[in-house]
Amino acid sequence: MKRPSPDGKRDVYVASGPLPGKRSRVVLISGMGLPTKIGIGAPDLPDETWLDIHNRDVGGTGLRYDTIEDVHGGMIRLASRHLQGTDQVMSVDAGATFGRGTLPAPSEEEGEIIEMLDGDTFYPDGITAWLISDSEGKALLVAPYRTDSVEIADIVKDHIHGEFTVEQAWSGTMTAAEDLTVHGWPLAKSAYAPAPGITFN
Repeated sequence: MKRPSPDGKRDVYVASGPLPGKRSRVVLISGMGLPTKIGIGAPDLPDETWLDIHNRDVGGTGLRYDTIEDVHGGMIRLASRHLQGTDQVMSVDAGATFGRGTLPAPSEEEGEIIEMLDGDTFYPDGITAWLISDSEGKALLVAPYRTDSVEIADIVKDHIHGEFTVEQAWSGTMTAAEDLTVHGWPLAKSAYAPAPGITFN
């Protein structure tokens, strides 16, 4: 069965049951003068591969992505536009889990960025990425591995106003909003530092 998405811009298949999570690595990919990208992929995908993938798309601008930061947990705001160009996201299972948020009205409170040291982790068993969509836009929730879409919907309902969807995101690239934080949510990421051993001519 199809239903309109919360923003009314597409039709979404309704999942017949809970969608399982898949262990992933989520990274923020940045470079001077370039939009910050979010990468979702295999847990063992090397930094050099992420940078190579994204630097193929900058053309002859002279700009380069040179920094990788791991996301350990929390929510990242996505740019307010449709996926386009090299942006894409793939889902393990077709369909979405629909939910209804209980927040009375959208809050202006911003989230907190927590910088984690090397070796620190929010979720020792790994993480799963979930695409959360509501009438205001999209965000990526990084949650513990082994959570399913129904559990995620139950977690986020207190922080969202109105209808929303939860979709499993296991691979892809998205563009982050200039302000990464989402109201009421922390974002845990590794401390900002250029990727070691990465140089460009």
